[in-house]
Amino acid sequence: MTPVNTTRAFQLYQVCRYGALVLTGIILAKSGFDAGAIGLFETIILISGVTSFFWLNGMLNTFVVRSKSEGTGAIASLVLTVAVSTAAICLGLIIFQQSVTAFFVLEQSFIYYLIPFIIFNNFSFITEHYLLVKEKGNILVGLAAGHLLLVPTFVLTAVSWGQSVEWVIIALTLFLVLKNIYLMALIGKALFSSDTSGWRTFFMAGLPLSLSFLFGGISVYADGIIVNYFYSKASFAIYQYGAREFPLAMLLANAFAVALVKYLSMDEADGL
Repeated sequence: MTPVNTTRAFQLYQVCRYGALVLTGIILAKSGFDAGAIGLFETIILISGVTSFFWLNGMLNTFVVRSKSEGTGAIASLVLTVAVSTAAICLGLIIFQQSVTAFFVLEQSFIYYLIPFIIFNNFSFITEHYLLVKEKGNILVGLAAGHLLLVPTFVLTAVSWGQSVEWVIIALTLFLVLKNIYLMALIGKALFSSDTSGWRTFFMAGLPLSLSFLFGGISVYADGIIVNYFYSKASFAIYQYGAREFPLAMLLANAFAVALVKYLSMDEADGL
């Protein structure tokens, strides 16, 4: 089999991942869900994103940079960072669930659907970045196709079982569980034989980048938070769908930037 260019495969994956999200919205809209129910689903996606986007992007990019020099230690440090950070987020959601659900206008029971989704979603991002640094372009293409096909299939199955947002969230979480099982198959051996003594250095190296993503990307979520707070779920759903587009150029550019970081770090490690 002819090897696929890793950068292009990573770009394809990002396009397919976003495409699956767009298809999910279309399925919900065409399956008889009212605007209020779709607004609840969009709120779950919003909370998951706003609690994790900045530090997760920062640490994933740090992993890409340090994977050449640290080897398996980098993946161990990344997994530990994601585990600790995600645990802190979930603990905060449990402790402050009344305030969180009041602010985002959710029933408190939704916290217990949200937490597993956040856990498996955060860890799942490691998969494609690990394949990127290992230059597994062919596998990335397969992962992209699987994401684009399986996510809508899981959502359609959930919709056929019951017209509830809870079933849709459960279906997406189950897909993420499968992706995490695949991740463990990829990194399990390296993970459990790695030294995590460099974790603190890894975390401190990723902190400035995480803050950069926070200040640079919070505006994407700010409008959604404001609309969600001051207007009904139906209005929020209409806003999200009206504001959503398919930013192909941005997806390709962002994926290229992450891949470029990998090659620049390789040149630096080689003294170029």
